[in-house]
Amino acid sequence: MLRPPTAADIPAICRLVNDPLIAQFTAAIPYLYRPIEGWRFLAFCARLPETSFSAHFLLALRGSPRHIVGAAGFGPDPDGGVAIGYWIGGPYRRHGFAGEAARALAQRIFTASDAEQVVATVAFDNFNSQRVLKRAGLRRIGSCLRPFRHLRRRRPMIAVAITRKEWIRRKQPRPSSKI
Repeated sequence: MLRPPTAADIPAICRLVNDPLIAQFTAAIPYLYRPIEGWRFLAFCARLPETSFSAHFLLALRGSPRHIVGAAGFGPDPDGGVAIGYWIGGPYRRHGFAGEAARALAQRIFTASDAEQVVATVAFDNFNSQRVLKRAGLRRIGSCLRPFRHLRRRRPMIAVAITRKEWIRRKQPRPSSKI
């Protein structure tokens, strides 16, 4: 489930996000992630302007909403559309949480806004996330270089997207081939 972060979540966020793999593949999350970064994240979420279509959530288990497995969010993309992003803590990878998050974000964006496109960028060598986004219906639309502050360099990224029309088509039941 997607839920807003709270101050009580900061220790769990710090524990999960201080992972070299997350640092390797996320551009905006500092590494090492200290509690002060968690407080900055909470303050950022609290001051998101109502005029911008942005939101950041923690990913938690439905049966145990205090149990965090990662985070996800969306915001305006400079090239149009709405950009999504997510990270999953090490112990929770390969359990389908990233795919659920990507699909939930796209659904929220397309049902709560008039956005025509959901976009994401993924590191060229992050094959697992590329598969997740492809299964969620996003297709490759290009590539770019993106600054990674904590790495002090730019990294090549693959840009992917799904349009509203493609998303609606994916939501339609497929006809059965059985006679």
